Amino acid sequence: MAKVRVQWAIATTGNQRHTARLLKKFDLASNVPVITGDDVAEAKPAPDVFVVAAERLGVSVSDSVVIGDSVWGLLAAGRKNGLGVGLLSGGYGPQELA
Repeated sequence: MAKVRVQWAIATTGNQRHTARLLKKFDLASNVPVITGDDVAEAKPAPDVFVVAAERLGVSVSDSVVIGDSVWGLLAAGRKNGLGVGLLSGGYGPQELA
């Protein structure tokens, strides 16, 4: 079976300090881009964090899958033709994320 290499990033509009504190619990590879609200001009539903994440990965947002737990993240992904996939963990229900 062949391995499939998927590039991925973390893109959140939370601030860098808070995000770094949360990510300490994970063993992230050093080459995983982490984009925070401190890196962009506008928060979601503006697509800025996803545009920066895609740029750092060398891809287009329209060639990306954005996994989000809020309507704002999915709306932001759609604004740049990214495929938004709703994750039921952020307090929103299936109908809202659809």
